[in-house]
Amino acid sequence: GARQACVASLDVKEARPLAERCLSGTGAQRVGAAEVYAAYLRTARYRSVCEDALTLLFDDESESVRSEASKCFYRFEGEELGQYTGLIEDFILSTAFATEHRQLIYALKKTTAELPEVTLLACARFLDLVGQEAADIRTASAGLADDVVQILVRTYNQSRSSETQARCLDLFDRMAQFGVYGVDRVLDQYER
Repeated sequence: GARQACVASLDVKEARPLAERCLSGTGAQRVGAAEVYAAYLRTARYRSVCEDALTLLFDDESESVRSEASKCFYRFEGEELGQYTGLIEDFILSTAFATEHRQLIYALKKTTAELPEVTLLACARFLDLVGQEAADIRTASAGLADDVVQILVRTYNQSRSSETQARCLDLFDRMAQFGVYGVDRVLDQYER
């Protein structure tokens, strides 16, 4: 029912109060709302409604709600992600990022958009959260750390800003201090 109410609210003004109740309703209702808003985010005429709802749901008390809302990043292709820097920043600073950061890291890895600011923010927050786990090959964080290295290399190479490049190198240094596999080779390519 929550999914149907939220879908209807996208086009029918009279259904909006039902959708709003779903956003603050039971856990199942909030999960349903998260599924709908994540699915319809890329539809231009629904974008602002979906972004507002997802930003709220990123900080929901329920981990399953936050997880469903975070799936919105899987659907982006090509340069589309570049149009959503505000939503990306909201996600990085949200409660959801702590457990669902892989969703955004995956999207940043596959995007063709140049997003230096949110990329650096996401990579820094990732390292803040996982710390030494980034170097422990027994953890999922180590696999994501490899993706972060690739994302940072691309960001460094795309940037013409010495400040952005310096911030990339600082993040490489942090990863090297943790002992993340492969970072030493990356650093050997670039002289300070």
